[in-house]
Amino acid sequence: MDKKLLEHISRISDNERSLMSMSEIALSESPMLFDNLPLRRRDYVWNVIGSRQMVSTHTHIRFVDIPIHSHNYIEMMYVCEGSVAHLIEGMPYTLEAGELLLMNRHVKHSITASGAEDIAVNYIISSDFISYAAPRFRSNPNLKDFADEERKEGGKPVYLIYSVKEDHALQNLLENLIRDTVLTPNTPQALNADTLCLIFRYLETRPSLLVHSSAGEGEEDSLRRRIGDYLETYYRTATLTELAETVGMTPPYVSRRVKELFGASFSELVKERRFSEAERLLLQSDIPVAAIAEAVGYENNSFFHRRFREQYGTSPSKWRKNGR
Repeated sequence: MDKKLLEHISRISDNERSLMSMSEIALSESPMLFDNLPLRRRDYVWNVIGSRQMVSTHTHIRFVDIPIHSHNYIEMMYVCEGSVAHLIEGMPYTLEAGELLLMNRHVKHSITASGAEDIAVNYIISSDFISYAAPRFRSNPNLKDFADEERKEGGKPVYLIYSVKEDHALQNLLENLIRDTVLTPNTPQALNADTLCLIFRYLETRPSLLVHSSAGEGEEDSLRRRIGDYLETYYRTATLTELAETVGMTPPYVSRRVKELFGASFSELVKERRFSEAERLLLQSDIPVAAIAEAVGYENNSFFHRRFREQYGTSPSKWRKNGR
């Protein structure tokens, strides 16, 4: 992480300083003390940032045990240095530096007091983000399950843990979002939302980064994962016939199962996956549009432009310029 940014988020805050002045005995024996601490109440960040913001970040408060709680928003924690010990839905897990925890609003968890060298950042994400971005997740079973349950009242708790310590592009996006919300708070929310979308697209297209999922895998989950893995790997040349051979089914049957499992046709999923990769290349590289069209599976450049305009209402070049 950038040294200036790390130094900024490592500073002991006023809230932390007040916690350090209290004895551990007082904290452990007085649960009401926790409830009355400034900015420590359930959903406190939501009350601070306001419901109109898509995403905000704040440094995780150290030096105190945080009792079991849930939120009315999505929470994502990224550990920059050291480690942070959680109890998530009754399961202990210690997040190490470079790991990313994603929890929907139904998850209950507690956190053990961390030390001065344990630096983590919480990303507070509006549930509205899922309605905005969920269609992108259909080819990734874990993120699809996360999004589906997030949107349900009384949905099941879903949490995902990723290791991003070796993915420098994703680390840069996570740090950029911290920088834009902490160091330059006047950054337009639309820009922060776009950065967040790009983070989720990286998670969608890099299933190997997932190190733990709360969701068990039944027969449907297994088939959904196999289809998702095929689309992730072969989206450039994917065909329904080849997918059917891969999963050992007939093309008509697998076509029906795709619709049942993903809520979209096979061709729609392929298009979404291709456009997701095209978006990434348009924003993150200077590769010519014609080369990007070919890279994501469109041999006919004119056809790619037409489909892109139908999807986004503008040309790839203008979309790239506006996105940047």
